[in-house]
Amino acid sequence: RKGTLTSIVGPNGAGKTTLLSLLVGFCRPQTGTLFASGVAYDELEMTALRKDIGVVMQQQSFFAGTVLDNLRFGHPDASLAAVRNAARLALADNFVSALAQGYATEIGEGGALLSGGERQRLAITRALLGEPKLLILDEPTNHLDADAIARLMAGLLQAPSRPAILIISHDPGVVELADRVYRLEEGRLQLASPGPIN
Repeated sequence: RKGTLTSIVGPNGAGKTTLLSLLVGFCRPQTGTLFASGVAYDELEMTALRKDIGVVMQQQSFFAGTVLDNLRFGHPDASLAAVRNAARLALADNFVSALAQGYATEIGEGGALLSGGERQRLAITRALLGEPKLLILDEPTNHLDADAIARLMAGLLQAPSRPAILIISHDPGVVELADRVYRLEEGRLQLASPGPIN
């Protein structure tokens, strides 16, 4: 639900990334049916569904261009003010503003001129720019430390248009941040910590 933080944890190879691919419609289940708000995925317009979902994968895609060009990818008409608001939520505005040319700084092919943590923050900014109803973060602790993740989640959950957040991770540290925790193991998703759902 809006404003809640759910975590799916489990060992490497448990199927967390496969589950993410199913959620965003990148692949279809071999058996069974997926539903969004009670409607089967087969009956949904997937393009419309994906507009409501912001996804930050483990491997982010960036092209040779400026920070601003990369952030506006998919949202070419976004104002600089909207970009900076999303960047503040993603803890990216400070480091971008400190770059030699700020948002006009070239980042290189694949974001090669940035650190992993900087790329991660820009990927989250880009996902937030579409004001998704659901934000999915796949293994966010690969490039952000526990303190950064805690600050990021606190900011996102206090934002006026806060999305529901789903963190997919094998890092037990994310468990402390979640309202609900599910464990994926041997192909089964089990409720591990039933926190409140408002």
